[in-house]
Amino acid sequence: MERADGISMITISGSSFQAPLRNLFLAMGIFLLLCNVTAFAQEKTPAAKAIGETSIKRLIGVWESPDTTKGGLGAIYEFREDGGLMVGMGALVNMTYDPQDPNLQQLMMHPGDKSLDHDGQPQKIMDGPVGSPSYVGVWKFRHYTGGFAFQQITADGRIMLRVPFPMPWGRYEVKGNKLSIIQPGCPSVDVVYKVTEKTLDLTAPGKKTERLIRVIPTWYHALTESETEEARIRLQRTLKENEKKKSELR
Repeated sequence: MERADGISMITISGSSFQAPLRNLFLAMGIFLLLCNVTAFAQEKTPAAKAIGETSIKRLIGVWESPDTTKGGLGAIYEFREDGGLMVGMGALVNMTYDPQDPNLQQLMMHPGDKSLDHDGQPQKIMDGPVGSPSYVGVWKFRHYTGGFAFQQITADGRIMLRVPFPMPWGRYEVKGNKLSIIQPGCPSVDVVYKVTEKTLDLTAPGKKTERLIRVIPTWYHALTESETEEARIRLQRTLKENEKKKSELR
């Protein structure tokens, strides 16, 4: 199925997953924060420590851009309770389908399909509300970028696709109204932040404030360290195979 604007409808059939990722390989190498600011250190009082612990609890979870590029790319942040932080990009694609479509049952994957045993086929990881169709819920599948993609299908006709790109994990520390962000190979960066239940505003030095929206409930996650490494290996292998095929055709 295809929308009027030319973006393909994502279905749960496994073989027909398409997404507007024109700038995929370029975007995978982008850091969203500049590594050019010196971190500061300060002694924490008991009150400051308590405030910091509360702030950390409010930060934990997945956050994403409310807006995307024309290609469907946006920022994805995940703060973990252990201080781990993933700052990266991914595909954030929202679409609709017609629940009354007579061909819907043929397009959707259903639990119990034998094809679910294959790594590239969708696997249901979260059920929908009680009594909803079997295809409603959250599905996870191997994406051609090497990592995993997540797709949430709702009973009211919405489809949300998220493809977190394989990015290295860093760490974060709360220091007053600032976050000290440490990424591999970079000095720490102090970013002013403001967090509420649903929004997170980040202001890097000399940059406009970036607003992120909390993913509620958390139905997908960034790739873990091991998944990121596995995705990197898979992607490199795929690129080599593609180059070999091109060479054979010349």
